Amino acid sequence: GGAESVIVRISNEMILRDNSVTIIVDRSTGVMLSLIDPNIKIIPLSTTSVLRKILVISRLLRTQKFKRFYTTLNKPNLLGFLSSCIAGKRKKHYARIAAVHSMSLKHTKSYKRKLLLSLLALTYRWFGNIVSVSEEVSRDLIKEYNVPENKINKIYNPIKPVTDSTPANQT
Repeated sequence: GGAESVIVRISNEMILRDNSVTIIVDRSTGVMLSLIDPNIKIIPLSTTSVLRKILVISRLLRTQKFKRFYTTLNKPNLLGFLSSCIAGKRKKHYARIAAVHSMSLKHTKSYKRKLLLSLLALTYRWFGNIVSVSEEVSRDLIKEYNVPENKINKIYNPIKPVTDSTPANQT
């Protein structure tokens, strides 16, 4: 799906820059994971316990050398934040935020999603770093969640260029 394709794209771009990327995934199945560069280390979290996942990730963060630890999407961002806090690596954690959460929180009817978004809302200001995909998401984080602006890196989602199908020489 869409989340897997984002992970594949980001991971393959990161391997070009760093030469060493580790991805921690909930499920190591999926067609998209076969498209990941073979130099990328994938660590599947097969256990279903959230606490066990946090302990496994925090142990990896303590024992492996790395410059940055990226997470994307709500649940991985929260798990990454808690794991990086336990490991003492919070300042190396970069959480990608792709939605205006104050709107999502107001409009969701799912109890589990509301709980997850509420926990994220309580912790955003303590995240080490946040990667925001738009100006609107950045403003929401600053205004609604008191995130210091200097913790937010804006990257903006790529936009497909609009091309004119008419050849330039024709009138």
